[in-house]
Amino acid sequence: MPYLIGLTGFKTAVSIARGENWLFDQKINNGEYKIPTIITPIMTIDKYNLVTVEDRWKKRNIKW
Repeated sequence: MPYLIGLTGFKTAVSIARGENWLFDQKINNGEYKIPTIITPIMTIDKYNLVTVEDRWKKRNIKW
């Protein structure tokens, strides 16, 4: 999931830097403006799935 968030941010930044229109999912009203947003999935880390996260980090040879 961090890869997807990073990739989405990178593609958006490149599009903005080139002056191109960028694709967004929806606009969220913050009270003053409607802000274009891209919705990306995230994984909440809690005591129930911490083992899953630890297993993924071990595959990347990262020491705790």
